Amino acid sequence: MTTNTLRRKNLTLRWLLVCLLPAATIAFFLLNPPASPLRHLINGIVLVCEAVFLLKWVLFEAIGHHLKQEHALKRQTLWLLLPISLLAAYCVFYFVA
Repeated sequence: MTTNTLRRKNLTLRWLLVCLLPAATIAFFLLNPPASPLRHLINGIVLVCEAVFLLKWVLFEAIGHHLKQEHALKRQTLWLLLPISLLAAYCVFYFVA
């Protein structure tokens, strides 16, 4: 396997992680509603921590591609910010609702 194929495979795994991890967390929280306001707050904090971790992870990947002069991979990696921004919007909705 060439390194380009491995990098594209890693990008597919990153897309799955960035999309499925928040979806699974949100589904779990929807199927198990909080019994108290404290639990609601804890669930929200978990969602925000997850969003921040994924944001940090994607930004470090993008910086790594930038330093290696891999502009196409950097651009593809930055597209991973879209699902993270949707998760951030859901976090705002979660705390406001």
